[in-house]
Amino acid sequence: MKIRSFSDNEIPSFTELLVAIPNFLPEESFTALKKEIESVAKVSRGHVPMYRKGGAISYETLRAHVPSALELYHSPDHQHLISTIVGTKVVPTPEDHPNSLSVLVYDQPGDHIAWHHDKNYYRGRYFTVLLAIENRGHGEDGLSSLQLLVKKPTGDVIIPTPPNTLILFEGSKVLHRTTQLKEGERRVLLSKTYSTDPRYSFTKNILRRIKDASFFGLDSLWK
Repeated sequence: MKIRSFSDNEIPSFTELLVAIPNFLPEESFTALKKEIESVAKVSRGHVPMYRKGGAISYETLRAHVPSALELYHSPDHQHLISTIVGTKVVPTPEDHPNSLSVLVYDQPGDHIAWHHDKNYYRGRYFTVLLAIENRGHGEDGLSSLQLLVKKPTGDVIIPTPPNTLILFEGSKVLHRTTQLKEGERRVLLSKTYSTDPRYSFTKNILRRIKDASFFGLDSLWK
């Protein structure tokens, strides 16, 4: 899986713990990845009142059906770029954690996720990397009404997520949410997580399983 080459002057600053990179993958790589993701029929739907409504595809399913996603997740070039941006070496989180590599699917009216931080269950710093696969709807730009918002001292900031945009942020320190999807719209993201030290305690692993159950179903309690 090829990613774009970035010169030193193109490496975005991570001073606000979030960066957005448009047109992240070469067109050929992005098209192949999107096609594989679209071929997956197994989507787990979850609804936690006042928190989240949406679908997700777990690491286990991606491993079986979307090799391009695994190739990108484990790509040395990809990991090196993320490490360079955040200023410290990161590695993938454990393969048996469904959220380490997943696809988030918003395709029904009202799908959203409320204000939250991405809980860090690992010993090291924890980073979320989102790649927008599909984002279509009724907006003037053809995008969906579901927007990624980040809370800042000056107010809420919209982070644009057209297809092939990469969003990298330290979710445990960035308060964020998405607005609700409208009828006839669809938004799909590939989600990857990395850590500077992915070791974890027994207690934190139990808490991680409970959280994952809201995304991937009750089977996640035993993974």
